[in-house]
Amino acid sequence: MGIWKRRKAAGLQLSEQTRQRINEIALAGDPLEARHLYSSAEPEPGPPPSDLDLKARAIALFDAADKPDAVERWDAFRKETDFEVINLSNVDFTKFPFPRGTDKGSFFGKRPIVGAYDFTNIDLDGANFAGLAFRRTNFSGFVWRMRCNFRNTRWLEVTAENCWFDNGWFAGAAFTSCVLEKCDFIGADMVDMKIQGTEIRAVTFFNANMEDTVWDESKILPPQDEPERRPQFDFCNLDRTAFTRCRLNASFNDAFMRRTDFTGSDLGGSSFFKTIYVRRELHGHFRDVENVEKIEGDPDCREDIINQVYFDDREFDDRDERREAFLRKRRNEDHEGAAPTRQGRVPLPRRISRFVKKEWRPVGNYLSLNGIAWGALWGALLAIFLADFSPRAVFSWGSLIPIFLTALFLALASSRRGRTVGFRIWRLLDYGRDWDRVLVLAMVVIGVIGVLYAWRAPDDLCYVQSSDIVPNGGRCAPITIGSADASGLQIYPWYVATIGFATLGIVDLVEPKTTLGTLLVSANALAGYAVLGLFLAVVQASFLRRHPHTRN
Repeated sequence: MGIWKRRKAAGLQLSEQTRQRINEIALAGDPLEARHLYSSAEPEPGPPPSDLDLKARAIALFDAADKPDAVERWDAFRKETDFEVINLSNVDFTKFPFPRGTDKGSFFGKRPIVGAYDFTNIDLDGANFAGLAFRRTNFSGFVWRMRCNFRNTRWLEVTAENCWFDNGWFAGAAFTSCVLEKCDFIGADMVDMKIQGTEIRAVTFFNANMEDTVWDESKILPPQDEPERRPQFDFCNLDRTAFTRCRLNASFNDAFMRRTDFTGSDLGGSSFFKTIYVRRELHGHFRDVENVEKIEGDPDCREDIINQVYFDDREFDDRDERREAFLRKRRNEDHEGAAPTRQGRVPLPRRISRFVKKEWRPVGNYLSLNGIAWGALWGALLAIFLADFSPRAVFSWGSLIPIFLTALFLALASSRRGRTVGFRIWRLLDYGRDWDRVLVLAMVVIGVIGVLYAWRAPDDLCYVQSSDIVPNGGRCAPITIGSADASGLQIYPWYVATIGFATLGIVDLVEPKTTLGTLLVSANALAGYAVLGLFLAVVQASFLRRHPHTRN
């Protein structure tokens, strides 16, 4: 125990004249002489201050909080008491006359402002600070601050170190440019908070409720001297919580993440073990995330986050590009630097020339030179196939239609816009990760092909039926929905589409009569191969997710 505390414990106090002399020597720049004079001075006997006396004196100072020198008087009181622990539990600080803010639209508004008070080693268990504002206030020391009421408070440049705010109420509070280190917010109510530019180091938010809380441009990192002591969000409720542009090296183990946003954040070193989340709700919340490959966690969770970062970046980059193009169009700007005309529009010849220059390249915005070349090749092969493998059919006028259509389709599909459309269609299938959406796609394809069969059956194709169902031999009977009888042939076009979709021998059920009918039957078989392959891939991926031990 130091000499200051020994004198207080013994009830010994110095006279006012001696204290003034010691202060003069200390201010003169000779602290050793002041300490020697303090230790050798003759004390005056007196009773030591009790806890009730300290609490009464502290409350009296807060009752005069509207005085200009209120903070200085509080600092002098704390130095006089040698920063002893003062019990201010269950004190209602909202009744003290703190000075109020003047500007209604400012950060503090017109609420009472608690200035640069030093609350080091103050027991604030159950204290009420609701609606107050703290500016450069210091909350430090290993003292219980459980069940404190900080609802709708404003914190600016506040420092808190080695504090316990367990089970506290912080709903609606706003933290700006604060420093929190080695603090505990276990079980705290932190709903709808706004935390901006705050530095968090080795803080535990175990089982805290952070629903609708926004973290913006904050650093949530372990201390530099203890890199293994990361901030913990374990078992927290992070429903609709946003970590935007934050530097995160924290633990999210067993946390409940639902629509949690990490846009623009750095996740390097964060861990996601046993994190509870819904994969579909990750969409749109991982844009521009950095160091995502350095995260730790369960294999499925880590893979889902890495994939979602790629999907969001791809989607939002395209959205930003379309927005910039729209803004350029609104401003009547020429992409190549040409000045607009007086009417504010680029002349038609220049627009055509610009379109040709932009599109006549390997991959353009709307057309692709590579797609035209490959489309012409596949169109020629298709024409040869439709002409019973006759190479001369390529040079006939009838083969120009499949060649032109195939080249146009591949040119559009391989362009930038075509890839964007394909990416959006892929997004509708949840990027090929949900088998139920693939089944819906299969049912839609079968339904559309069945409608085409029923529509083109009399002219472009005919059904192959046995003689016991259809009279006159049953070969190539022109069966339609209108001519169906009670033998169950009314849904026969969709039955044929299903068999063709499953590639189980469609030639035994239908025979094409024209080129269009051949294309329709071929499209049925190819669509079945594609969707069935996608379905098997999704089922396999789902099986591996359920059994991680089967992974290599």
